Order: sequence, then structure tokens, then C-alpha cells
Amino acid sequence: MASDRSGKPCIAGIDGGPCIAIADTGQAYVGMHAAGAHWAPDDESIVVQTTQDRALLLDPTGGTGEQPAWVAAGAESWQRVAR
Repeated sequence: MASDRSGKPCIAGIDGGPCIAIADTGQAYVGMHAAGAHWAPDDESIVVQTTQDRALLLDPTGGTGEQPAWVAAGAESWQRVAR
């Protein structure tokens, strides 16, 4: 997980290659490091704390990030919510 040159969240393989954008700049995480982004244990989602102080779920394959309903109960418990 990183940010590309335009500030979009992106993902690159551990074996190298380009960093592929997965969201737009409005869904970028806070800061110049990935401390504002956390992968789910199953690698199916990434929760980011945006520069607008919102928690969003991003799909690592791309798409629109969404603020899930459970964030109102505290984003800390996001990994324990069944789908």
C-alpha cells in the first residue's frame, strides 16, 4: 500500500512492478506513510483514515471506497464484523 505521484492510494506486488491505483485522491489516507491504512487479515479489504477524517473501506482490486455502517460503532472493531 502506497500513494502514487498524484496522491491516489495504490498497491504494488511484493516482487516489484507498478503501483496500481485502487481509489481516487479523495479516498487517500492521512500522511505520507501507510500508518493511516490497515489491511484486513483476509486481505479482502483495506480500512483507511482519510484526510477528511473519515474511515473508508477500500477494495484492493479497485472500485469505490465506502463508509460502512459499522463505523458508527467504532472503526476499531471492523475486522470482527461478519459479512
